Amino acid sequence: MGSNAQSPDQDWRRDRLAELLQHEQFGGNKAALGRALGYENGAHVRQMLADERPITEKTVARVHAMLGGKFRGWFDRAGLKRAAPAWPVIVVTIV
Repeated sequence: MGSNAQSPDQDWRRDRLAELLQHEQFGGNKAALGRALGYENGAHVRQMLADERPITEKTVARVHAMLGGKFRGWFDRAGLKRAAPAWPVIVVTIV
């Protein structure tokens, strides 16, 4: 584990950043997400996901502001509404 393990929010933020990376806007492309955050490439994103660099309040603010605020609230825990999964959900009732 990286040097940022002391912060209880880092695991949450890393999970949310990983989910953001998989959003259709970025399709898993670290460079695309990095550029949207104002970086030259995806190295900064890779380092945050690998716990080599903390996900700071500044980064959270950048995510919430990027692309005209499309992802405003992405890191908010209160009122978090998860998007429907991309795969079909099958509910089976056994009686």
